[in-house]
Amino acid sequence: MKTLGRLILSAIFLLLTGVMAAVAHSAPELVFAFYPDFSRGILSALASVTAAVPFCVWEILLLLAVLWLVYTLVRVFRHHGRGILSWLSGIVLTLCVFLFAFVGVWGLNHFGPDVSQQLGLSVREYSAAELTEATRYYAQQATRILELRIRILHAG
Repeated sequence: MKTLGRLILSAIFLLLTGVMAAVAHSAPELVFAFYPDFSRGILSALASVTAAVPFCVWEILLLLAVLWLVYTLVRVFRHHGRGILSWLSGIVLTLCVFLFAFVGVWGLNHFGPDVSQQLGLSVREYSAAELTEATRYYAQQATRILELRIRILHAG
């Protein structure tokens, strides 16, 4: 029964994730009236919590998740494979919850307006000559700034 419950809950989370994406795709004006502020708020809160430590938190969490996965799998096989379906359903549920959270907090941004629309920029195709000239210009500017910084360092 535990396995079936996990699978049903997994299906519910997948369905909710799909509904979120479908609504964001079909009614972006409705979703993006509030979603950017919601998303930025949650991401800012996460950033303020993780900024307190001098290492990459997600890498540590990923390592712990892999270790927990291996540990629980070994425990299942120590009991002669009993509970493997329950273990798998737990993994599926965990993945579905993380997918739901990812899409809800950050992933819907893929359905939002382009940055060009938000900033009122016109977007067009550029010719190879225009791109070459832009590259040349920015390379010259970078060189000029570097030379200026070198002069400042040598003068001081």
